Amino acid sequence: MSMKKLDTEFERTLSNPDNFIMSDSLDGMIDPDVLEDPDVWDVGNFTCYFFFNGATVGGTLRSFSVKPKQRKVSIVANDDAAICLINENRLKSFTCKSRSGDIVSTQDIEAIVEVDVQFDDDQQTAIVMVTIPSKKDN
Repeated sequence: MSMKKLDTEFERTLSNPDNFIMSDSLDGMIDPDVLEDPDVWDVGNFTCYFFFNGATVGGTLRSFSVKPKQRKVSIVANDDAAICLINENRLKSFTCKSRSGDIVSTQDIEAIVEVDVQFDDDQQTAIVMVTIPSKKDN
């Protein structure tokens, strides 16, 4: 990388006090008003649904991580829905939507997954974490 390109990228990074970095092409596709609204990017504004062979559970997105061999997605769900996962491990698909109903991500999985459920009896909720292996690991 040339020194000029490096300086330009360094300046672009430093000019971003919120540590929100995106490509120029993506920046051109997103409405500037949306970018400036911090509420839009709050993780609680997204709902995810896991579709298993015998059960469906949905809830507010809590966290996610993407690694080379797996993805983890966790939601806060109703505890009655989460208990239905006790015998489930074959995920058919999942969908994540924004608060306004726009689909952010939807994928057919058809894989054996790891399901971790932690119940909060006081709140009558459960944290459901699904670990999805990468396609080549299925």
